Amino acid sequence: FYAMYRYRLNQVLHVQQIRNKISADLHDELGSVLTQISLQSDMVSRDIYTEEEKQQELQNIRNTSREAILAMSDIVWSVSAGHDKASSLIDRMKDHADLMLQPMDIVPEFIISGIREDRVIDNQLRQELFLIFKEAIHNIVKHSSPTYVKIDMHNENGMFELKVKNDINTPRERQAIGGQGLKNMERRAEAIGGVLEIEAGENSYTVILKRKEI
Repeated sequence: FYAMYRYRLNQVLHVQQIRNKISADLHDELGSVLTQISLQSDMVSRDIYTEEEKQQELQNIRNTSREAILAMSDIVWSVSAGHDKASSLIDRMKDHADLMLQPMDIVPEFIISGIREDRVIDNQLRQELFLIFKEAIHNIVKHSSPTYVKIDMHNENGMFELKVKNDINTPRERQAIGGQGLKNMERRAEAIGGVLEIEAGENSYTVILKRKEI
């Protein structure tokens, strides 16, 4: 009876943990975006813009709304049991990189090795890996004007490593690519028992995540 009680209690705690995580993710990912949409809409409704400015603000609202939709899609994907294999994570990374880098006429290069695509990955690990990757790509798009982006992800000798590398054209780009986004990646890496490293070369910038193999 005690073993059955402990089993049911652990199941309840696990469900509660998932609920708390979804709640936190919704707050972090969507809270600021929805607030931004609300403020932008309020400013447009006050009729203080010229017609040209109003059209620009409406376009900003549309872009922000798309960000909210993508963020919601990421959260649903991260908790869906149907996407718990490594192959789903890899496909999601490729789709996101293509989506973000296509406007820059960049086809990202993916090198995947030593990862069993049929292996089931824990929800938290899968989500944090994707969000670290997503933040790295976002920083590239926002702060750099690269000609290439290379993603290397592999298991080797009991260790997992993810590298996101791009070229940079000015020292200013190297300086701008850090900031709050880097802190978020470091926090997420720590949450999954990993370490985040940065290699800022003369003409390149690399984000590296290391942890035990997945």
